[in-house]
Amino acid sequence: MFVTRKNSIIFFIVCIMAMVLFLAGCSSPSHNQIGPMELSDDQQELMDIITIPGHEILLFDFETSDTFENVEIWLDVYSYGELIESGQGIHQVGHQEPLDGRLAVIISSTREDYYQTFHWTFTMSGGAGARFESPPIESAGLGRAFGAIREPVDIQDGQEIILYVSKFSRGGIRMFDDFQAFAEQPELHEEYPYVHIIKARFSN
Repeated sequence: MFVTRKNSIIFFIVCIMAMVLFLAGCSSPSHNQIGPMELSDDQQELMDIITIPGHEILLFDFETSDTFENVEIWLDVYSYGELIESGQGIHQVGHQEPLDGRLAVIISSTREDYYQTFHWTFTMSGGAGARFESPPIESAGLGRAFGAIREPVDIQDGQEIILYVSKFSRGGIRMFDDFQAFAEQPELHEEYPYVHIIKARFSN
């Protein structure tokens, strides 16, 4: 019964998010950029209503004046700086025109004993989507700091872009305004038991 109810809630959220994605034609980032979606007051009110405690909903816009054959959105999981899981997410190929799209990510988690499992739903305009779980983590006694980018990021061919970071630690947690530093300096998360990073890459 619990699993069915949980799946029903997630399905409801996905349906609502799909509606928001395709009706949220407000403002888009400038050319060759990806950034947080700007919502109208009504759209933000809807988001506040459908956001369930313990869930995160991330919304992004992307727009390019150049063409990119491949679009990849995926999750990397690190433990003390070592990559332990990578690649799950969305990979679209065959684009022949400049891009103008939207991405939604829904994050939820379940606990069992000392372990916590995170569930991820990626949905992109055009119909692409993916649902998966990352490896369970032993989160008992760990603090967590997390967040998504707040400003648009330039898209460059083949370059990894960090959209979201979630860090776990038994001590203090340092976060940075420039999330892209984690792509350039992976040693920044070597001190953390677990780090979740959502990445994007546009390439030819």
